[in-house]
Amino acid sequence: MRRALILAVLPLLAAASLSATPAFAGHGGKEEKKAPPTYFALQPLTATAIRRDGRRGVMTLEVGIEAKDAKLMEFT
Repeated sequence: MRRALILAVLPLLAAASLSATPAFAGHGGKEEKKAPPTYFALQPLTATAIRRDGRRGVMTLEVGIEAKDAKLMEFT
């Protein structure tokens, strides 16, 4: 009985979720914040570790260079 009720309600929920308009957060006419011109972002560095028993770990590091000198920023 419960399975039949769930199968009857599931298409209604799917149709309701598809007909809803998406909400866009943060688009109130304001400009997005940009990185200061003295900051240069590098590509993320990723390291993966695998143990003998099969467990895995991933570490991602996002780095950048901040140079206050305009001549140094011309080289990037």
